[in-house]
Order: sequence, then structure tokens, then C-alpha cells
Amino acid sequence: MCLTPQNLSFTLLYIVTTSRHIRAHHKPAPLLQLTEIFFHGVRLMAALTASCIDLNIQGNGAYSVLKQLATMALQNGFITDSHQFLQTLLLREKMHSTGFGSGVAVPHGKSACVKQPFVLFARKAQAIDWKASDGEDVNCWICLGVPQSGEEDQVKIIGTLCRKIIHQDFIHQLQQGDADQVLALLNQTLSS
Repeated sequence: MCLTPQNLSFTLLYIVTTSRHIRAHHKPAPLLQLTEIFFHGVRLMAALTASCIDLNIQGNGAYSVLKQLATMALQNGFITDSHQFLQTLLLREKMHSTGFGSGVAVPHGKSACVKQPFVLFARKAQAIDWKASDGEDVNCWICLGVPQSGEEDQVKIIGTLCRKIIHQDFIHQLQQGDADQVLALLNQTLSS
């Protein structure tokens, strides 16, 4: 069997996410550093880590949630300026709501302050109005950022996410899963 970068990425991700269920003397920690997201054999972005997920995001409106997502992107080293990225997200929301439906929004932006493509996930117990296409309030956010020259990357990542978001079982896992489950789900989705 020939291992392509995509197969290798999926294999490493599988090993890492299932290693906590295996009783072994040595956990394969170096594999965590090697895991990347590939799209048709091309490295697209680093895999999500626990710091890319907030299951209790605060805020009661779009501005406060987007501000916290921008701060999370800065803390993870994905962007150089949280205010600039926040403005990018707000401008995109002003053009048209990123509320996808079924309680999920996909705020995204392309900006010069983005150092590398990234995805963040946030959730809160109390849904808020996001002017979603189906009129439902939103309690899950999948935030995407790409560099200014990353139009193709943005289209690939959004396309991959949208093919999954239409499935209720995927949405249910986002809304009900714990941090490890959501992390594994998003990494698997983005690497397939």
C-alpha cells in the first residue's frame, strides 16, 4: 500500500485520537506534532488542537462572539492582529449572515493578518440570533481564516465543511460532543 500525504495524515490522526483508549506505557506524543490537514495531497493547514475549541464561549451577540473568536485566533498564533481579523469577520457578516442553519454559523474571512489557514470551533448553551438562513438561533460556530492570497484554500475548506453540515448527525455531534469528540470530528472532516 502506497501512503499518500492524505492517507498518512488520516492514519496519524486516527492513531492520535484513539491512543487515549489504548492502555500503553508510552503515548505517541510526537505524532501530535506531525498531524496536518491535507487536501488532495497538499498540506492545507495544521490540525486543530484543544486550544482551537471553546465549548463555553461567552457573549450574547455577534460582535462579542466574533471578538472572542478573533482573540482565540491570535492566542493560537494564526493571526497577527485580532482587531483587523475581527473587522474582516464583521464585514463578512454585514454582507450576508454566515448562519448556515440548524444552529450552526461559519464565520470566515480572508485577511493580510492571517499567517496560515485555520479553523476554530466554539459553542455555547444559549443560542443567539445570527440572522441565519433558516431563521434559527445559532449556538455553534466554525470560524475559518485564510491569508489574503488564500481564496482557493477558503473555497476548499468551506466546501468540505458544507458537505458535512447538511447532515443532522454531524450537527448533533457538534452540538452535543465533548471537546475530544468535536476535535476528532473536525480533524477527520477537514482531512477527508
